[in-house]
Amino acid sequence: MLTDAEIKRTERKAKKTQRLYDGHGLVYVLPPKGLAYWRFDFRLAGKRRSMSLGTYQEVGLAKARKRLAEARALVADGVDP
Repeated sequence: MLTDAEIKRTERKAKKTQRLYDGHGLVYVLPPKGLAYWRFDFRLAGKRRSMSLGTYQEVGLAKARKRLAEARALVADGVDP
């Protein structure tokens, strides 16, 4: 499980996108340039999919986890969020 301190402590690398995994498909993505964002990776009907949950500046860790729970509930019902 990620913490806010761990996210803030992560430094950008010049040429490589970094990914920090929180669990249950929640990923914090920190590209070399631009805004960091949250992503939900999941499978639906046997196909790999992903969905953005917002940028890190607007959506903190707690809010990203809340959005993740809502999206996971939809996926569990067979709905593509």
